[in-house]
Amino acid sequence: MRRARCETGVNRAILFGHLGHSPRSRAGGRAAGFSFAVNEPYWNAAGAKIERVTWFDVVAWDKLADRVMKYLHHGDEALVEGRIQLREFEGRDGRKHAELQVTAHRIEFGAKAQRPDAEYEAAPAVTLDDADAAPADEGDFETVDDFEDPS
Repeated sequence: MRRARCETGVNRAILFGHLGHSPRSRAGGRAAGFSFAVNEPYWNAAGAKIERVTWFDVVAWDKLADRVMKYLHHGDEALVEGRIQLREFEGRDGRKHAELQVTAHRIEFGAKAQRPDAEYEAAPAVTLDDADAAPADEGDFETVDDFEDPS
């Protein structure tokens, strides 16, 4: 029996956390970027609860960027799905830096945004097409998909 080979890898991240700052417009308004904190609690040997925070730079493009700029703000909870990559750059100080960047393909946000491992069932998602046809009520669960990735 012959084994099937995977010709390409899978790069998909699903993150639940909070915005570290309100989104900022990038690339002449085609993109929106924000810092995103994911908290992971753990207990040390002494039994004390410790919060480990991992920071990501999230970028959304085109229609998704428009929605992010309109609806998301500092501190908001969100669930971000996208492709993760290490972005290396030279800082103003002349030193090389690296950060984890997520190019978002889908973002769920609003009053009912839930952790992916929540014990209860999430509210039905509103896709970008549905949202364009009829805007969601204030406080409704909002899902925006955007698969146009210019990179």
